[in-house]
Amino acid sequence: MRHSGLRLSHEREEKFWGNVTASIDWCEGNYEVSPYFAEFWNSVSSLAISFMGLLGVFQCLKYRLEIRFLVQNLLIILVGLGSAAYHGTLLYTLQMWDELPMVYAMPVSYTHLTLPTKRIV
Repeated sequence: MRHSGLRLSHEREEKFWGNVTASIDWCEGNYEVSPYFAEFWNSVSSLAISFMGLLGVFQCLKYRLEIRFLVQNLLIILVGLGSAAYHGTLLYTLQMWDELPMVYAMPVSYTHLTLPTKRIV
């Protein structure tokens, strides 16, 4: 019910991505900031994670670090993008894009960070 063009707190506009199909939904209120982002602030912070991975890629190229560090930063970008997609939509398919890159990145990260480092000249 609308009154003088204002939306009451209990009213919700149509969700851009449809109904929530994800198995987990606990982070923040859905569609409170925008009808296009299910969890706006989680989406924004996830994009910040991707941005940090991008900075890492540039550093790897600048300092000619081993390929494992480049791969590590690419995985960070993937984790951030997958998380942004999931939190933006709350769809089950994209929930897997949030969770699986983290699961796969963990053992790769451990391996990459515990091996001795060599600088490529």
